[in-house]
Amino acid sequence: MNLQEIIGKQLQQCDPGRYEYLKTTGWLDEAGDDVLESYYADYMDNARNVVDEVSGIYGPPKYSSDGGDFFKDWYSAAIFAAGWVVEQKIVFVALEHHDRETPISVVIGAISNEQIAELRE
Repeated sequence: MNLQEIIGKQLQQCDPGRYEYLKTTGWLDEAGDDVLESYYADYMDNARNVVDEVSGIYGPPKYSSDGGDFFKDWYSAAIFAAGWVVEQKIVFVALEHHDRETPISVVIGAISNEQIAELRE
């Protein structure tokens, strides 16, 4: 599936439980700090490349974790994120990492403002 097809699928299902994981590590139970730093650098580069691809379709992101708090109160696992308003929903790309042992992932998804409000509660 290409990126536009993935975005179309995400817009159609708009389900926070069904984001598309574009790249993910395995579980990191035994990973040391040097391994984590290497993963963060690699996955951040990948996430920024996906943001560039999505920006080629929709223009610059309206929201970015680089310059604001939009993602902090509803997507706490996002280390980095960017979002675009598309069809009255937010299409986003995120680099997520929940806990030290859990996988690091590059994720793309779509979410409605109503769903964001529920996650903020």
